Amino acid sequence: MDYPLFTPPPALYEKSHFDWTLKEARAYFDWFLGQVEPRTHALRSLLHEMDQEDASELLGRVGGKIVALVHEEPFSVAGQGSRDLTNSGYALGADAGLLLARPLLRKHPGVRWEIVHKPKRDMAFHLPVLVGMGPVYLDPIGGVIAELHGILSGLRGPSFLKDAYDFWNERAKGR
Repeated sequence: MDYPLFTPPPALYEKSHFDWTLKEARAYFDWFLGQVEPRTHALRSLLHEMDQEDASELLGRVGGKIVALVHEEPFSVAGQGSRDLTNSGYALGADAGLLLARPLLRKHPGVRWEIVHKPKRDMAFHLPVLVGMGPVYLDPIGGVIAELHGILSGLRGPSFLKDAYDFWNERAKGR
């Protein structure tokens, strides 16, 4: 199975997001926003899932399917003591992060994508994150990729997407 990689235009992936200019960060942001719908649709198709109103239920099922997939090639390969994510595994994590973001954006008008501008040492510097859920932002892609590492090392389980959605959904209420 070939899984489409999460690859931005060459001018952007050839250097670290920490080294992008503001213009490049905005170009990535525009490219990124154009990826949300097609990539989440492709992920739902791969997993034989339809979009539905009950995001918590959908993400619970999707999380279980991703746990099974991430333990297999092409999403991970045998490493030292556990499995290591491949580029396809990182793409799967990115798409699951976008799937996590969609219902938060739909349900809560105050939630929106923004680019992290400072501090420069922030892990998400120049990357899109969700804001509008309190004093901290959500990096759904980075967060889900971290969860996939936890899954591969046996520290996390199939409820990871549902748990994340339920937590951030509560934070977004009334904002």
